[in-house]
Amino acid sequence: MSDQAVLTPEAHEQSSEMDVAGEGAHTLHAAIPQNQDISMSKTEQDIVEIIGLDEEHHDRAIQRYDHARRREIVDELLQGTGRDRVLDLGCSNGSWYPFLKAQGFAELHGVELSEHRAQIARQRGYEVFNGHGQDTPFPDNHFDVVVNQEVLVHVLQEEDRKAMIAEAKRVLKPGGVYICSIASAVAQRRRFFINRITGYGLLSWIKHRLVGRQGREQFQDLTEFTRYWDLKDVRAYLSSIDLTVVDAVGHTYFFGDLSANFPAFQRLLDRVLGRRCPDAATVVYLKCTK
Repeated sequence: MSDQAVLTPEAHEQSSEMDVAGEGAHTLHAAIPQNQDISMSKTEQDIVEIIGLDEEHHDRAIQRYDHARRREIVDELLQGTGRDRVLDLGCSNGSWYPFLKAQGFAELHGVELSEHRAQIARQRGYEVFNGHGQDTPFPDNHFDVVVNQEVLVHVLQEEDRKAMIAEAKRVLKPGGVYICSIASAVAQRRRFFINRITGYGLLSWIKHRLVGRQGREQFQDLTEFTRYWDLKDVRAYLSSIDLTVVDAVGHTYFFGDLSANFPAFQRLLDRVLGRRCPDAATVVYLKCTK
């Protein structure tokens, strides 16, 4: 992310290769302009330009690992799905279009709240509806797959998050697949605990050496513009609207920026723990069927 509140389409294009993950939950703190007061924000529409910023302040090693791992996870979760129509629900500037196109989908649609990012997504190839993901113009039972990643974390009100998921279910074909990601409340509680006990002396020095200068922002309080969800609560809601969770994969354990200095170790943690204890990861991907 840059320190600008709004990026031009040209800036987005130049950073497209580094923008696949969209709006990462652990990368946003440094992006807020110093004069930006969002303490009274009620919905994601109040912070739409903040949550859509690039992540240029992060180390490129972090970006490469994070984006590559997200592609691997989504590729795994797409196995066995239909390839007629896909909806990228919260498509940002369309940076996932090449990946989804390569998956063989015949029609690629997107929904994006920001008008200027929707315009960029159209230029990249999406058919884009510029509006909120909880109220889309698509007919019932229309898509083989709905992808909703790095979006729910920035939908500030729980009822709006649930409405977006319900909308995804509505437009899914029977037997269709809904793939979403959430920011784990378990991991967030762990982050605050670690920050509290390592805030002084030698432990503070060790933490900063492990995480690196550019990773320190993630220890700040992100709750003003991100929302964390307990996996058990998400599962309960999905079940209540007849979406069946068939797979859950955790992504990024320990500190989100550990991969900056120890990418091989972070990959090992993700591989070993991803399906064994997904809710302990910073991000959890869920695959659901209708």
